[in-house]
Amino acid sequence: MIKEEDKGWRAFVCLLLIAPLVYFDGYVVARLWQWHAVPFGLPPVSIGHAVGLSMIVNVIRYRPTAPKDPDCDGLSAALNTAFVLALSLWIGWFAS
Repeated sequence: MIKEEDKGWRAFVCLLLIAPLVYFDGYVVARLWQWHAVPFGLPPVSIGHAVGLSMIVNVIRYRPTAPKDPDCDGLSAALNTAFVLALSLWIGWFAS
């Protein structure tokens, strides 16, 4: 169980992580695009365009769900997102 006094700083850290995670998401998508789509003749995309493409895909595949773990907070979700993005980048690099 998360202590009540810990919730404030965790929320603050989550807010600080939003911009770097969005940028990192765009970076990963742009690199994967560069490695796997450009060789087929598609034009390269910038990080800004990659962020937009990622948002479009997330909007299309969004499915609302109830939280499964009441102790899971935004900080855990942000760290999980960063890990998944880094793993995706590594797998994409390895496959290129």
